[in-house]
Amino acid sequence: MSLPSADLPGTPGAIPLGPRTWRRADGRVQRELIGVSAEEARARLASLRVLQPDGVVLPEEMLEEEGRLFAVRPWIEGQPLQPRIDPATLAEILELASRWSEELVLLDLRPEHLVRTTQGLVLCDPGWALEGTPPYAAPEQHGRGQVGPAVGRYQLGATCLHLWGGQPPADALTLLIPGSEPSPPEGLPDSLGRSLVRLLEADPEQRPSFQELHQQVQSWIAFRRRASLRSSQPAPAPAPLGGRPRPARPWWLGGVVGLCGLALVGGLLAGARVGGPPPAEAPPAPEPRPSPRVQRPSGRLLPVSWVHRKDGSRMILVPAGSFLEGPHPEAGPGVEPQRLEVEAFYIDRFEVTNRQFRRFVEATGYRAQGHWERHATPDRRDHPVISVSWYDAEAYALWADKRLPTEEEWEKAARGGDGRLYPWGNTWDARRLNCFESAVGNTSPVGSFPRGASPYGVEDLAGNVWEWVDAWYIPLGSSAEDLPLLRVARGGSRNDPVAECTTVSRKGVFPENGTLVNSGFRCVLDPEGSARVEGSGPVSTSTSPAGSGR
Repeated sequence: MSLPSADLPGTPGAIPLGPRTWRRADGRVQRELIGVSAEEARARLASLRVLQPDGVVLPEEMLEEEGRLFAVRPWIEGQPLQPRIDPATLAEILELASRWSEELVLLDLRPEHLVRTTQGLVLCDPGWALEGTPPYAAPEQHGRGQVGPAVGRYQLGATCLHLWGGQPPADALTLLIPGSEPSPPEGLPDSLGRSLVRLLEADPEQRPSFQELHQQVQSWIAFRRRASLRSSQPAPAPAPLGGRPRPARPWWLGGVVGLCGLALVGGLLAGARVGGPPPAEAPPAPEPRPSPRVQRPSGRLLPVSWVHRKDGSRMILVPAGSFLEGPHPEAGPGVEPQRLEVEAFYIDRFEVTNRQFRRFVEATGYRAQGHWERHATPDRRDHPVISVSWYDAEAYALWADKRLPTEEEWEKAARGGDGRLYPWGNTWDARRLNCFESAVGNTSPVGSFPRGASPYGVEDLAGNVWEWVDAWYIPLGSSAEDLPLLRVARGGSRNDPVAECTTVSRKGVFPENGTLVNSGFRCVLDPEGSARVEGSGPVSTSTSPAGSGR
C-alpha cells in the first residue's frame, strides 16, 4: 500500500503513485528503495552512469531522509505495457534489449517497468535490490549463483512470456523442479518460442543473448510482412512444386476463372508450385471473410462420394444450397444467424493423416515449417497430422490438386442446412467426438467417431484437432490494418471443452505457427476439378472407414 503524502519526508505536496512511489511537486518521481544500503545504491548508480544504457531511465540523485533511502528520477509520460502484446511490440522490446551492453546488470526488469512513450519504449527502473521481484527474478537472485549480467536475460524471458501469453511463468525455484519447464508460447515460430523459454534456463551460460533474440524476431516480422504483401492477390503462373510454400492464397480465390479457361488452368495446376516473386507494390488489406467461389459443371450428375486418386482420401459431396451461418461466439448477444448460399463442393471425409502428409513430403521433398514428424510415430499413421502451419496445409492442398475450405464451406459441411450446433444435432453427446470431456487424452485415428458425422457423412468436424481454413481472422470492431495477420481455425480439439467443440467455434492463429499440437486440416475440391482426379471404377457411397483410403 502506498504511503500518504505526509509520510514522505522533505517533499511537501508529493502525490502517491503506488507502493513507495510519489510524484513530487517539481514533477519528478521519488521512490523508496528497500533491501539495499545507500552505499550499495550509489555505487550501482555510478556503474550504470558509466555504461549509459540506451532506453534505461536512471535516477538523477539519491536522497536519505530520516533513515530512509530514495531514488529521484525524471517523470516518464507514457503507459506501461500490458499483457497480450502483438509481434511489433515484442520486436520493440527485443530491439531495446539488443542495444544494451553485455556488462549491464538488470535487477528488476518486469512488465510494469517497460513504458511506451512518444519517443519509444523505455525501461524506467533497472532495479536496486539483489533479490529482484518474483516471478521475474533469476535463480541467482534467490541465492543460487552469482548475480551478473545474465540475470537480465532471465528477467527479459519471464517478462516477454508474460506479456505475450497473458500469464507470468512460475517462479525460478519452481522451474528448477524436473518436469516443470514451461512450454514454448503459442503463436510464435518454434525457434523463437524455444529461445524465449531458454532465457529461463537455470544455467546462465545457456541463456541466449539479446542480439540473437532480436535477430530471430526481426526475421519473423520480415517473413510475415512478405506474407501479407503476397496473400491478398493472385500468385504468378505456377511451376513445379519445390521448397517452402508461398505464403499466399490459392490462385483460384484471387479472381473469377472463366469456363473457357478451365482446360488451361487444369494444365497449370498439374505442375503447381508454391513460390513466385512478391508483387511490385503493396496490395489492399485482405477481406476478412472471403466468399466461396465454386463452379458446378453443367450437364453432369455429381457422384455422392469417390476416392481421390492422388492422396487416397474419400471425398464427400456437399450439394449446393443455403445454410445458417453463425452466430459465432465473439458476435455477442442479440446476433442472429445468417442464411447464405454456397455452391456444391467436395470435402475430405476425414482430416489429413500422418500417413498422407508423409506421402506428400516424400513425393516432393517439401520442408515443413511445423514439427509434424515428432508426432507421426508408426502407431499414429492414421491419426490426423498435427503441428503443421497454415502454409504447410496449403502446400499439401496444392500438391493434391485441392484447396483449403473457406469458412462458409467448412461450416456448411459441419452443420448442414438446419443450423445445428453439433455435426450430429443440437444435443451434446461426448461419446460422438474426441474432446476434453471424452477423456481420450490424445488425438484419435480418423473415423473413430462415426456417430459424430455431419448430415453429409463428414466426420471429426468437432473435436480431435482444430482445422485450418482459408479465411482471415478479424475480430469484431477491428480492421486488418490494425491487427497481426491471423488465419482461422475451426471446430475445437481433443483438449477443448464442449463450448469450443461446436459447428460455430473459431479462433485466430498466426499462419506460420507450426508448434500447435491441436491443429490439423482437411481439403476441399470444386466439382469441376473432381472430373480430373477422381478414382477409377464405380462410384462408391460407402461411409465405412475401410473405404476411405486412410
